[in-house]
Amino acid sequence: MKILNGLSLFAVMCSPLAVNALEALQDESLSDVTGQEGVTLAIALTANWENIYFDTDGNRFNLGNIDIDTDSRNGGLSNEPFYVDVDAVSSGLRKGIKLDIWDVNALSFTIRDVSLSYDPAISSDKAVYGTLGIENLSFNGEHAEVALLGIPGVGEQGVYISVSLPPTTLDFTINDFEDAAGNATDAAGARTPGGKGGELRATMELNDFSMAHTVDLVENPDGSTGILMAFDHMSAGIDITNISAGNGTRAGSYGVMAIDGLRMTSGNFQINAVD
Repeated sequence: MKILNGLSLFAVMCSPLAVNALEALQDESLSDVTGQEGVTLAIALTANWENIYFDTDGNRFNLGNIDIDTDSRNGGLSNEPFYVDVDAVSSGLRKGIKLDIWDVNALSFTIRDVSLSYDPAISSDKAVYGTLGIENLSFNGEHAEVALLGIPGVGEQGVYISVSLPPTTLDFTINDFEDAAGNATDAAGARTPGGKGGELRATMELNDFSMAHTVDLVENPDGSTGILMAFDHMSAGIDITNISAGNGTRAGSYGVMAIDGLRMTSGNFQINAVD
């Protein structure tokens, strides 16, 4: 099966690489972006996607049984929207869109079946990696800002992405529960005979989160293509609390983890396909 190996997937973060686009973007932020008033979107959504997959030569990375609820208060019944102000903007020669996202109070997003497999026409075998979930995502009454700007020119320019989050809280879950047939299950079905693995749960608080980077498709010396994310900067304070892990019948508590003053001034992250 063709999958991404570790060295190719996480290729030398913080290693020097000349990316011309970053030189012109140093010390810039969303405050430099200007535009005209655009449109406001009110989004209230409860939905499920059966499967989304990425396929190379019949080898698939699968995201299955995906649930989203933009407002999970009152058991998912309140259905209050959150809002996105969308504006066409420019910053120097760069043009794109700016998103102002607000009134996010209890957004939940769960991928219940993460797996690697072959195309069903080739084989039914798959490796199951369980469930990933984010619940009760909240911006606590404040606004998040995202800018996506196209960079003119030829070569390693790509798209410039800038993200600034207000104090943000969320609950996350990672589990590797399976039924007797080897299919990923949600927590309600995980405690049946045949299940394995366990569950990690925690509450996360992000403070002073800011990130800016370019994303570009690049050609490697061997002629292959990779996705390059070249960071201009990233900073955050992270508190992780209510950490627990177990198999559903017995859980252990692991206290609190705090990361203060996380800061990266530049670096690179590259993903290459492996033959």
